[in-house]
Amino acid sequence: MTNTELAKFAITKIGTPYVLGTNGRSLTQSALNDLTKRNPSGWFTKARAPKLRALVGKIATDCHGLIEWFVREQTGENYDVTADTAFAASRTRGDIGSIPEVPGVCVRYKGHVGVYIGGGYVVEARGFDYGTCLTKLTARPWTHWYEHP
Repeated sequence: MTNTELAKFAITKIGTPYVLGTNGRSLTQSALNDLTKRNPSGWFTKARAPKLRALVGKIATDCHGLIEWFVREQTGENYDVTADTAFAASRTRGDIGSIPEVPGVCVRYKGHVGVYIGGGYVVEARGFDYGTCLTKLTARPWTHWYEHP
């Protein structure tokens, strides 16, 4: 698995819906019920319920789930950590102002991660209202870059 492969993978996932707690698998009603039960107040709100039900049967991901999806497709292994845990485990990282022009390094701010694809752009599973999308590096509040462990 290389950083370039991660960047190419991320680009192919633009348009994938965002659902907290998912990682590139088809969203089942059972999984949605479980996610809703485990997060009773907050993300899985009654206002979002109709749109979430409409995603049942579709592939969805959250921000670090995008990377977990890549790892699973490359290795067949389930990999499940948080965005903050992955950053903490990284041995190579820096402030966002020192980001190298290396597609496939990760960018982050507390609780969120994206994949830098080069040329000043990032693919990120941004949130429910955005899905997985392409954003300009400078348009988002990234604080650090890192090589994903």
